[in-house]
Amino acid sequence: MPATLSVLEKPSTLINIARVLLTQSGGDVARFVAENMALEGFDVAVANSLVDFQDAITLRRFDVLVLDDDIVRPAEFERIAQKARASALRTTPVVWIASSDNIEALQSPTVVKKPLLLSELCGAVRRAAWARTQNAKDAIVVGEIVIEPWSFRVKCAGKVVDVTLTEFKLLSVLASSPGRVFSRAELLEEIWGPGANIELETINQHVVRLRRALKGACNAIRTVRAAGYALG
Repeated sequence: MPATLSVLEKPSTLINIARVLLTQSGGDVARFVAENMALEGFDVAVANSLVDFQDAITLRRFDVLVLDDDIVRPAEFERIAQKARASALRTTPVVWIASSDNIEALQSPTVVKKPLLLSELCGAVRRAAWARTQNAKDAIVVGEIVIEPWSFRVKCAGKVVDVTLTEFKLLSVLASSPGRVFSRAELLEEIWGPGANIELETINQHVVRLRRALKGACNAIRTVRAAGYALG
């Protein structure tokens, strides 16, 4: 993909590091873009093909998806997002990198036109990440469980459940994609961040405590042997 690339001189920081999946062809170009986005404070993973993209969204959750229309067609993205394991994609902001001919067809509010300018792309991703944090003020509902991100409160059948902050984060991750099995390594990274020096067994202990807190009909956490945990 032809691109006009300019190195950003002054890195800025984000209050919360946004996890971004950059889907772009051309190894050297994609790597250059990813490295400069990292300087701007983003945590960037790169997918160079549609297969890589599908693998990435299965293994990890992202705050923003950056999709090159040469690799991921809108119709393909809609089909992938409809799958159960990728249900969280329906609420994940998408920034499209598109040629002039395809912009109108995308019908998306966030499009960066080719040739690509890094400053424009980073600005679009930052706005998308910020918008997602504002949308997090909506309650997450799974069966009888209601999670309120703005107050760090959990309710079961209308009654407040006493949970720790770690248990709240654990439940929120599981509820982000009901039915999906999260490995202990995934849960550890989502709760404590990449590279945390914490034993995987810690996840098991927090699941036990969370189950005790939820009880009855709200205890919908499933253990999938040799795979991990799922909600519902």
